[in-house]
Amino acid sequence: MKEHMKRKSQYHVTLLRQVVQHQNRRIQKQQETIMKHEQYVTQVTQVIKEYKDEFEEQRKQVNSQKMMLKDIQHDLTKLRVTSHKQNKNLSDTMEEQADKFDHFLLDYSISKADADLKESGRYGEHLWIIRNYSRRLRRIQLGKSDDPIRSDPFYTGSPGYRLCIWVYLNGRGKSLGSAISVYGKVMAGDYDPILSWPIRPQFTFTLYEQNCNDSDRKDIVRRRRVHEIKRDQDEKSINRSNGGIPRPLSDDRSIIVGFDHFVTHEELHTCGFLKSDTIFLKAEVEINV
Repeated sequence: MKEHMKRKSQYHVTLLRQVVQHQNRRIQKQQETIMKHEQYVTQVTQVIKEYKDEFEEQRKQVNSQKMMLKDIQHDLTKLRVTSHKQNKNLSDTMEEQADKFDHFLLDYSISKADADLKESGRYGEHLWIIRNYSRRLRRIQLGKSDDPIRSDPFYTGSPGYRLCIWVYLNGRGKSLGSAISVYGKVMAGDYDPILSWPIRPQFTFTLYEQNCNDSDRKDIVRRRRVHEIKRDQDEKSINRSNGGIPRPLSDDRSIIVGFDHFVTHEELHTCGFLKSDTIFLKAEVEINV
C-alpha cells in the first residue's frame, strides 16, 4: 500500500512538473510576443512622433506662408490704391495739359487766323473741324472745362465784319445735357469803325455727314436771321428799330445767334456726323444792314 502511494505521488509530481514546464514555456512565448508588441508600439509611437513633428513643422510653414500671403495682399492693396491714385492724377494731368494745349492752340490760331484772313480772298464762311469731341464733352460734364468752345475768327470781307462760331457741346438752355447748341457771334474787329451798324446777319450752319457719297449725304443745314430771334438773354442789346446787332464793344458782350437745339447727342453718334471723334461744322454768313 505504501509502495503504491509512493508511485502515485511520484507520478503526480512528474505530471505537475510537466504542467509547470508547459506553463513556463507559454509564459515565455507570451512574454516574447509582448516584447515584440512593445517594440512595435515603440516603433509606431516613434513614427507617430515623427509625423507629428513633421505636421507641426508644416503647420508652422503654412501659418508663415499665410502671414506672408496676408502681407502680400496688403501690399497689393496699397499698391493698387497708390496705382489708382497715380493713374487718376496722371489722367487728370494729361487732360489738364491737353486742355491747356487746346487753349494755347485756340489763342495762337485766333491771332494767326486774324492775320491770315486779312490776306485771304475767302470771306463769309468758316469750316470748323472739332476734334476730340468725347474728351471735350467729358471734361465739360465733369466741370473741368468751360462750355462753350469757340472757333477761330473769320471775316466777311476786307474790310469786313469779324465773327466766330460758338458751340455748347453739352447743350444750352432746355437742351442742356441732351443736345449740341450752335451759334454765330459778331465780334469786335479791326474794321468796325468804318463799317455800317447795326447789322442783321443771316447765319447758315451745316453739320456734315461723314464717309458717304455726295448723292447720299444727309447734312443738317439750319439758318437763323437776327429778325427771327424772339427771345434771348441778351435781347436787350438788340436794336429794336430794325432788329439789328449794334457794334460790339467787346467780344464777351456781343450777341450770339443760333440754335439751342441744333443736334441731339444721340443723332450725332447714330447718323454719321461723328467719326474718329471728329465733327465738321461749317458757318456761312450774309450781312444785311
